[in-house]
Formats: sequence, structure tokens, C-alpha cells
Amino acid sequence: TVVRVHPDENVFSGEKVTLTCDIQQTGDWWYYWNKDGNPVYSAAQDQNYIISSVDWSHSGVYSCRGSQYSYHSEFSDEVKLTVSDLPTSTVTVKPDNPVFTGETVNLKCVIKSDHSDWRYEWYKGNTHNRVMLQTSDHVNRDTLTIKGATKSNQDHYWCKGQRDGRPSSSTFSSEVYLTVK
Repeated sequence: TVVRVHPDENVFSGEKVTLTCDIQQTGDWWYYWNKDGNPVYSAAQDQNYIISSVDWSHSGVYSCRGSQYSYHSEFSDEVKLTVSDLPTSTVTVKPDNPVFTGETVNLKCVIKSDHSDWRYEWYKGNTHNRVMLQTSDHVNRDTLTIKGATKSNQDHYWCKGQRDGRPSSSTFSSEVYLTVK
């Protein structure tokens, strides 16, 4: 009997986590869950224990027990769930603010995280307005490049990281105001 964790055993605060008690035997089972050795959930005949929005208090060692009859139980191995704060991100500007009309400007999104599989999102004006790329703009992983800066590029910018299949991945960066002279 094993416990499977989706999306991962290492998750960010706010993510949805599903623990599945996989008993590799046939029959109808009743499922019971323990965290750090204490009972936390009795799921009747549902093998899944779902935490809709995890926080640090959900970190711990989980195991499940499947009971088919009063005299027959299957115990799983233990699995450790670790919940971390959402990674923070910052935006750097090269060359330094202010920039001049016609210059090429690089805005770089720096995410403080051990993970490397980030997809970067850029926002301009407000945190609901995703940057729609123009022919003069280019995003290469963590960097938004503005070629031939104009006054229309002068605005507030934010970045945010997303990991595929993980909607709650990082927080918005603090804003950077790009000044074009």
C-alpha cells in the first residue's frame, strides 16, 4: 500500500493537494488517514484525501490505513508533505532607470526558488493587464526586452512566475516604474 501525492510532495501555500491511498488489492476498502501519527481524516470508501488550499500547518508525515473487515487492515508507507511560502519575485532594469528614447531595455524577473521550470508572465499598467507582445518586444524566459523604447513604454511593470499545472506558483513582484526620457 502506497500514498501518492499530487501535484508533488513539495508544494506552495495555497495549492490544492490530493493524497491517494493506493491499496494494491481488490475489494471494498474503508480509508483512514494519519498525520504525524494522529488521525486526521476518515474517508469512508473514498481513497482520496483532498486539501483544497494548503498552508504550513499541513506540513507533516502522512500515512493511510485501509480496512476491509474488522480483522483485516493494510497500512501504507509514510510520505512527507512539505508546504513552503510562495516564492517572491523582483524586477531589475538594464540599463538603469531612467532610460532614453530608442534604447533597448531589458526587464528581468528574478524568482527566489529552488525550482527552474518557470514560465514568466509580464504585466504592464496593473496586475490584470498581461503584456501583449509587440514586434519590438521579446520575452526570453525571464527577460522582457523592449527594443527602441518610446514614451508608450513608460509605465508600471510587474512579473510573476507560473509552473505548468500549478496555478498558485508565485506572488507578483513589487512594481517597477520604467521612465523613458
